[in-house]
Amino acid sequence: MTYHGHGLGRPARFLLRSRAGWRCFLGLVAAGAIAVSALPAGTAFAGSLTLQLSPGNILFPDASPDLVPVIGPVSVLVTVKATGRPGYPWLLTLVANSDLRSGPDVIPISALSWTASPNPPFSGGTLSVVTPTVVGSGIAHINTVARFDFTMLNSWGYNAGTYTATATFTLSAP
Repeated sequence: MTYHGHGLGRPARFLLRSRAGWRCFLGLVAAGAIAVSALPAGTAFAGSLTLQLSPGNILFPDASPDLVPVIGPVSVLVTVKATGRPGYPWLLTLVANSDLRSGPDVIPISALSWTASPNPPFSGGTLSVVTPTVVGSGIAHINTVARFDFTMLNSWGYNAGTYTATATFTLSAP
């Protein structure tokens, strides 16, 4: 039995797992960025961006690949708010900081993918550590909650361990 701790207001979780068991933990981070071109003197700020995630972490449980070849979905709600003058674009990207790691053991981050709704303006894809993936875009104004349902390919090739990685959603106005 492994104790995995608990957060405020959440019960402690205890997971019974086999010797070949593993857990996959993906921390999600929200980042906001605004790129504003030079504005004439006295011109008001061109727009604003707000990005929130709930929850900030997702957990894929141990499961037999024979019975569960794809684990999930595990949902993340992403609140996206972009305001600005007409024609003001916004862009939401997602990129992982690394593959999933547990000591020397690795699960490729490309084993994780997602679907998104509403589609459009949000879209599904596969996690990458190389290039930020565009997961949503449009022209301001938007004020919505998108749902990202993450899944993970399961394999007997994953060694026992607790695997972790971080992925970052970035909302920008290019």
